[in-house]
Amino acid sequence: MKTLKDYLIPQDEHTFHVPYRVAYLVFTWLVTSLILNAYTQLLSPLVPASHLTRELCICGGQILFQSVVAVVANKNKALAYLGNMMTVSFIGALLLLPGLMFTQGTYSAEGHLVWFTIVVGIMFFEHIRRVKLLGMPWFMSLTWVLYRVLVLWVIL
Repeated sequence: MKTLKDYLIPQDEHTFHVPYRVAYLVFTWLVTSLILNAYTQLLSPLVPASHLTRELCICGGQILFQSVVAVVANKNKALAYLGNMMTVSFIGALLLLPGLMFTQGTYSAEGHLVWFTIVVGIMFFEHIRRVKLLGMPWFMSLTWVLYRVLVLWVIL
């Protein structure tokens, strides 16, 4: 009998349809970029104002960067990992929506930065959990953070 884990984390490439997985990656990439673009406006002047092209490049760059790492780590689980990584990003984006919908104009940029930091923490622990469930090496989470730190360094 299959468990919830079996449905959430495919064990091999034959348990999911590759074109659907790619479509899911593109969908989550676009939606996450749109939400991040809107949310970063609330962080100004603490973070330079963003634009959609920048957010698309950052999110797309994460997919490309982690694709290379995932293939090196375990090419058989790379696509499953990418789906899980983008699910984590999508969850993070959805957690930012209340800040966009209900608090615009209510909280300062600092308040929005605090919420953003909490969301990033949630995403980090969820990423670690999913990497373990996939049986991927721990450094997958390290490179996931490394990419984000490098991007932040470039932006600031």
